[in-house]
Amino acid sequence: MLILYKSRFDMATKKLFILFFVFVFIFIVLFTLFGHSGLLVNRSLQQRLDQLDRLAEEKRLEVQALEQQRMQVQEEDYFDDVALSLGYNRYGDVVYYFQEPDVIESPAPSAARTEQPVEIYEGADAWLLALISLALTVFSAFLVFLIRHFAGRRTEHAHKDGPVSRYDNFDWS
Repeated sequence: MLILYKSRFDMATKKLFILFFVFVFIFIVLFTLFGHSGLLVNRSLQQRLDQLDRLAEEKRLEVQALEQQRMQVQEEDYFDDVALSLGYNRYGDVVYYFQEPDVIESPAPSAARTEQPVEIYEGADAWLLALISLALTVFSAFLVFLIRHFAGRRTEHAHKDGPVSRYDNFDWS
């Protein structure tokens, strides 16, 4: 009797350990995916970093264009070109007028993108992930119980002589 009690205790302990390890496994998987430093958080941070890198590159190119324009402003030829394009002339220059006015090509303003900033996923709290893990563990244990229960009934109905115990084929001698 004592041996039978000990084996049942060992079986119950094993089942609890299995449930505990299933819980830990599910929690680790959920924490790896949805935690504060999980894959989804890192992916959203990488997208935001790429977006900020693109914006920084656009600003750097804009600064370079403005520096080139500043260098041109420091030369006297630039002012002459601007004055002539606006219709001014120097003393003694002969001015010819045409039917079509000249079109001044001004540099297009930087096409500032109106892209929305990437929303950063901050991750789920560990207690919420533990609760979800517990629920999934209980649900999976319930499914295993149902499967074994109904699978046992099918084997009982399959034998016309009556239910077959798993101890019937055991050699007791």
